This record gives sequence, structure tokens and C-alpha cells, in this order.
Amino acid sequence: MTTTPEDSWTTTLLLFAIAPMMGACSSMQHFEWTEDVQLSDGRKIVVQRSEDHRRITDVGAGFQQGLLFQRSGITATLPPPIGRKIAFDSSLSPLALDISPGNAIYLVCSVPTRESELEWKVPREDFYAVFRLLDDTWQRISLADLPVSIQPNLLPSGYGLFVKRELRSGIHVDTRLKNELIAELPPSDRLRTIIRLRQR
Repeated sequence: MTTTPEDSWTTTLLLFAIAPMMGACSSMQHFEWTEDVQLSDGRKIVVQRSEDHRRITDVGAGFQQGLLFQRSGITATLPPPIGRKIAFDSSLSPLALDISPGNAIYLVCSVPTRESELEWKVPREDFYAVFRLLDDTWQRISLADLPVSIQPNLLPSGYGLFVKRELRSGIHVDTRLKNELIAELPPSDRLRTIIRLRQR
């Protein structure tokens, strides 16, 4: 089979068209893990977590390579009497998943990027996007409506686990490893309480 100049030109155009898409795929890093989570009533559950980070080059830092948070996902089966599976996927980073004494399910997320802050319209004095599960829908609520008993119980980020420690995706984070990872965070990120600047 012979190749004509037109065939070569078509192949070249096709390669130019595919190359950016291949670059876009390889520029994303996906991490998954399971994690022990203690609820405010003392019960423990296991949640499935995932994060997507985009590879970036910081020109201002001498063209150093890094990763920028893009999206996260969380899935869990809640204990009885609720006994149901919940899931949440967004540009936010889950910080707390808990159940109040009246069996209301709450999810508190931090706002890791300026883009997610704008997307979710999070007031600068709130720091978080807060949700309550009603039927099958996560309803956005104000920080003032979050019970005080709900405090951070999730690993703040998978970055320290998979990038700094160079661990493989798919591991299980037990309570001991979670405490070690949190202890390695800068003091400003180690705060394990929800900051409330506005009073009820």
C-alpha cells in the first residue's frame, strides 16, 4: 500500500489535533483512597475519597512544576438507623461529614481555590460551603445553621498523602495515619474546628 502526499498531510493534521488532547489528559493527576472517619457521636465509618489535581508550571517560581486542586468526590454508607449511601462531587474540598443527634446529615467543605470560591459564592468571612442532605439532594445552608457539634473529621487534602509522601493511590487511611498527616500540616491548616466569625 502506497502513501500519497495527501495521506501524509492528513496524518500530520490529525496528530496536531490529537496532541493537545493527549497533553490535557496527562496534565491531570487522579488520587483515590478510603478513610476512617469518626462521627461526633463516637461511631466510625469508612468513606471513599477522590481528588483531581491539574499539573501547573509556576513561571514566577523559576518554572517549578506543581499540582493545583481541581475536584473532589466523597462517598459513604451511613450507619443505622439512616443506613443509606451518600455521595458528593464538586470543586470544593470536604472537611466534615457528620450526623446531628436528630439524624440530619451535614457536609462542610473548604474552598480550596479562587475559582471554587466564585463558583459557590462563598462569603469571605464564612470560609466554607455547608450542606444538609434533604431526601436525595444536598441543600446549601448558611454556616450559622450548622450545629456546633459538627467539626472537621476528614483528611483536609490528599496532596500530602500522595505527593509529599509519594504513596500510591488506592490506600486506606486509618486514624493513626490521619493524625500523622494532620500533624505534618502547617499550624494554620491544623485547626480542627469550624471557624465562625459571624454570630448566630
